[in-house]
Amino acid sequence: MGKRVCTSPSVPLTRFGHSLACAGFLRSIGAPVDSSFQRAHLPLLCANPNAYVPVHSEWLFYEDMSKREVEADVLGWEVGRWAQDNNIHLDLINSVATAPTLCRALMDLSALVSMENSHLRIGIIEHGEDVLFYTNNTFGVGRPGHYIGLSYSLMVIIAILRHFTGANWQPREIGIKALAVPGRACEILPDTRIITGQKLYYVRFPRTLLSLPPERQWAFEHGVSNAEEPQTFTQKLN
Repeated sequence: MGKRVCTSPSVPLTRFGHSLACAGFLRSIGAPVDSSFQRAHLPLLCANPNAYVPVHSEWLFYEDMSKREVEADVLGWEVGRWAQDNNIHLDLINSVATAPTLCRALMDLSALVSMENSHLRIGIIEHGEDVLFYTNNTFGVGRPGHYIGLSYSLMVIIAILRHFTGANWQPREIGIKALAVPGRACEILPDTRIITGQKLYYVRFPRTLLSLPPERQWAFEHGVSNAEEPQTFTQKLN
């Protein structure tokens, strides 16, 4: 297993690969991103997805781009749909991809998620005949970019689930913290009920799905190289 970031560093950190995913999506629609990288104090010349950057820098980048190019209630959903799970650390994907069942995969994902974000918490909550697989960031609730990051991580989770449930699968229900349903989310997940004003972002599905084996192996299908060793960028914010 590769290097892991401490679960409680003094500065909350996230893998730079997720900022690169957002930048990749924005460039794909012709949006300029370099100046926003600079304003957010992100390393403009770094191409290593396994570098660690401050979470608040990533969120500042999201928020800045949402004001200039793509609206905030759309950006996280669109980036997540575009990137899917292709920017997750390869060690984490290897662990999840070799799990015999969805249940094991989600347990491994929950245990290793600090490789992606030091303050991101995910896990399973039993709810009658269903389960809720949730994502929540314990840092900076309500700060600019917070909801964008959670929307993105929710779409990444759905992408992982689809390796077990099928490429066209949609959850029966998702919960979000936002108080209004993003119109784009309804287009992306037309068969999914979206519950607003929740304490957590979550995906709800029947517990029977937990026993599903993976439909295929996908660990080495990712287009982003994760081979480099982690670095940390902790520029002082203004």
